[in-house]
Amino acid sequence: MNKLRKFIESPEFLKLTKKEQLMKKRELKKLEDIYKGVTKLNKLPDLVIVIDAEYYLNTVEELEKAKIDYVAIANTDLSKWLKTDKLLVANTNSYESISYLLNYLFK
Repeated sequence: MNKLRKFIESPEFLKLTKKEQLMKKRELKKLEDIYKGVTKLNKLPDLVIVIDAEYYLNTVEELEKAKIDYVAIANTDLSKWLKTDKLLVANTNSYESISYLLNYLFK
């Protein structure tokens, strides 16, 4: 994303056609929308809380690969194939349930 941003600011970007410029700008916008929270991350987080771990299974797998501590909160109808010892089972569709867990974790 940073490389793309620098490319857009460079003189080589102006050599592209208008359509190519528009495509690059759209690509940058899409990347910024997805990764806006981690663009200026200087160090790895101490703890990551994943709500609905079954839906965000790729995130859980990446956290395990990077050896980052995490707490995974999954719905009560969780599949058996998600095996982790950092799992909390709760109703992830309920705001009150998630609020209760987060308040309990950060007391």
